Amino acid sequence: MRTAVLIAARKFEVREVPMPGIGPEDALIRVSRSGICSTDMHTSNGHYAGPICNLLVQMMRLVGSAPIIVAHLSAERCAAVTAAGADAAISGPSTLRDRVLALTAGRGADLVIESVGSARLYATAFDLIRKGGHGAFFGLTGLGETVLVDILCTVLEENSLKGSVAGMGEDMHDAQTLLTHGRFRTESFTGAEFPLDQIVKAFRSLAIRPGDLQTQLVI
Repeated sequence: MRTAVLIAARKFEVREVPMPGIGPEDALIRVSRSGICSTDMHTSNGHYAGPICNLLVQMMRLVGSAPIIVAHLSAERCAAVTAAGADAAISGPSTLRDRVLALTAGRGADLVIESVGSARLYATAFDLIRKGGHGAFFGLTGLGETVLVDILCTVLEENSLKGSVAGMGEDMHDAQTLLTHGRFRTESFTGAEFPLDQIVKAFRSLAIRPGDLQTQLVI
């Protein structure tokens, strides 16, 4: 079968590889297309980051969160998350804390999710949480990166910190159920297509296609 192999940073080879064997409890699935997104772009460059603001915004709306505030340096991504249902999108880091406080009547956020994978942004997230609020560690940083936590402040303000990674427990089943029943709008994830042979072009052009939240590789 045909597959694209990342053999070095920013370097792929399309190869023919043997069909994988399956055991008595396995299923062999034919893949006709595969999506690449910003996370894959960073992975192909040799490091990691995971901006998935659009889906997080839609999920927050499903559970009734308000207001939903997104911070992103890209004006195009700010427009995209606003279209997905965010109540506010902030592209200026210097005004982030003041805007969050203003939008939450001075309380701070109930929940802050860091989904980029930046130690600096994790540190910023602590300043945005209200007393009794929660911080979710979701974005993947580089190996060995750390962030300082004010233990006394965390205890006295009764804040909580939780790590989260996709694919644990019933996550995939639950996500597929939501997609099957149309709970997410996915048009912005399926607008760009490239054949597998053009995988390098697909990756290299991601940076100049900020409106394409995901690119489809047709196999």
